[in-house]
Amino acid sequence: MSGSDFEQFVKETLGYLPEETRVMIRIAENIHSDLRNVIRQTPIADDTDGLLVLSRLSPEKQKELAARIKGGFDPQQAVELASRGEL
Repeated sequence: MSGSDFEQFVKETLGYLPEETRVMIRIAENIHSDLRNVIRQTPIADDTDGLLVLSRLSPEKQKELAARIKGGFDPQQAVELASRGEL
């Protein structure tokens, strides 16, 4: 299945526009598994904008952030700091 076929399938099945599908794929590909695992059960997991901000961090920063969140750091605060370039 080509990229455009997949985008069409997602549009027909879930109602996402092609650009929304590309954003979701970008997030899925760029969030480190350590970070993904610690935010999975938090409100950030459903926040596309927040996930996009986190996906732009380097893999090293994402691993560091995952450890901080495991230690009790608020994921929402992490997104706010990352969006201001303060992480």
